[in-house]
Amino acid sequence: MNQPENKEQEPKRAAEELDLAGLFSFVGRIFKSIGNFLIDAILLVRNLVWRFRILIVLAVVVGGVIGFFSANLFKNYYRSAMVINSRYYGYRLLESTFDDLNKLAEDESWGLLAKELSLTADEAALIQKFEVEAFLTEEESADLNTSLEALNELDPTDPAVIALKNRLRGQNRNTFRIITDVSDPSLFNKLAPAVMARIARNEFIRKRVRIDTLQLRSLQIKLNQEQAELDSLKGLVEEYYASLASSINPGSNNVILDGNRVLNPLEVYKRSMKLYEDEQKVKEGLELRTDLELIKDYAVFEKPSNPSRVPSAINGMLYGFLVSLGIGLLLTINGALNQYAAKKEANKAQPTA
Repeated sequence: MNQPENKEQEPKRAAEELDLAGLFSFVGRIFKSIGNFLIDAILLVRNLVWRFRILIVLAVVVGGVIGFFSANLFKNYYRSAMVINSRYYGYRLLESTFDDLNKLAEDESWGLLAKELSLTADEAALIQKFEVEAFLTEEESADLNTSLEALNELDPTDPAVIALKNRLRGQNRNTFRIITDVSDPSLFNKLAPAVMARIARNEFIRKRVRIDTLQLRSLQIKLNQEQAELDSLKGLVEEYYASLASSINPGSNNVILDGNRVLNPLEVYKRSMKLYEDEQKVKEGLELRTDLELIKDYAVFEKPSNPSRVPSAINGMLYGFLVSLGIGLLLTINGALNQYAAKKEANKAQPTA
């Protein structure tokens, strides 16, 4: 009985072995094709470099000379960044604010820019541009990664999932890096207060700050009143326990006033501690002013941020090499096309038998 079954299983095993052999052979052909492509590409570059060596050398030399001397043609700039936090500002709103300042700088409207930032016209003329970047804190970055990992479990090709991922990555944050380019680094010493004052002058923000401040102050008054009432109640509790100390019967843990039972005195003290914590949070909100905070001021650097002569010359040589290599490739393709066209014309000219 087992012999027919073994005979039936042998073709299946042979077919499975053939499938595995075909798979490995296919993978091997893919790697071989990739290797051949890389070798052909390297040979092509080597042949181009040797064939157009004179053009490449001239392009590299000219690019290096241009890069070396062009470093003096561009005005030096100094780049630094400040980090701010705001409960109300989103990335788009903050970006639009600095877009207006950049437009004034591009138009060289130094008087208007100076008015916006409360600087002198000479100081405003030193500003080249502002850039805004969303700055993720560690907690925000962890939350973002967790959300993206949860979305990865869904279909990654679904347009809705892709759109949601892009929305999460571009979601407005509350911490921002303000990158600024100036012509004189000494301006950074007074630029942060000017920028913060300009941001705080936004009427949208000022209204919300004013409302929040009023609400916090009202809450502070209410908490103080309730704390005063609890302090009076604690005084009565202390008097009650003092009377119990002189009594023969200690009674229960509850305080009885005017024949009525009131809460356990522990609840009174717990409520008092809760009010104290709430009051400290309100004070923190009024003092810290989380509507707009400066987390990191501009750092002042002595060296300019634009490349010096040597890096500019190296970049010029690299660009010259790439451009000459591209020209050589185009000339090679053009020559091959000309040979193909000439061969085709020659075949047409031959008389048919």
